[in-house]
Amino acid sequence: MDDRLKTTNIGDTAIVDLNPQSPSFHIGEVKMISYRGINVSSTWGDKFVKWANVKEINKQKK
Repeated sequence: MDDRLKTTNIGDTAIVDLNPQSPSFHIGEVKMISYRGINVSSTWGDKFVKWANVKEINKQKK
């Protein structure tokens, strides 16, 4: 289990790599969290991303 599962919240900002063979980083809002990965929403739509392809999670400001 990825340790980020315990600290990631819905609404956080995630930097993800949608194509590991040719790195392309995208920024989106976390919409769903699971043991396998997260759902990220951005201008390119909603996309499920495995934890291995999540590069960084930035906490939302409270």
